[in-house]
Amino acid sequence: KGGVLSLCTPDSNSLTRRFQGKNWPHFNREHVFCFNKRNISHLLTHIGFSDICFKPAWKIFNLRYVIHQFHGHQHLYATPAVKVLDRILPRLVKGFCFPVLTGDLLVEAKK
Repeated sequence: KGGVLSLCTPDSNSLTRRFQGKNWPHFNREHVFCFNKRNISHLLTHIGFSDICFKPAWKIFNLRYVIHQFHGHQHLYATPAVKVLDRILPRLVKGFCFPVLTGDLLVEAKK
């Protein structure tokens, strides 16, 4: 009693999951279960947590990382576009960092 839980998890109902479909990178062995706001709320309430709060999780990427990800996780439309960017953009530009909403959830709850 009196504790706070804070976690970050991929959201199985996110726009990125719907966009990438079966190629969503979080469909892998390390993510044994898929979570979303509904099932996390149910689970946390069931084990005695309250004041459950969800926020989008921002991540910082650069274009080199995005290019690498779309080479490994093919997407019908995004991968060809990213390959073009890889060919035409200077190396310096590919190193600039920018915030991205990836479809992950930040979850906070109190017990």
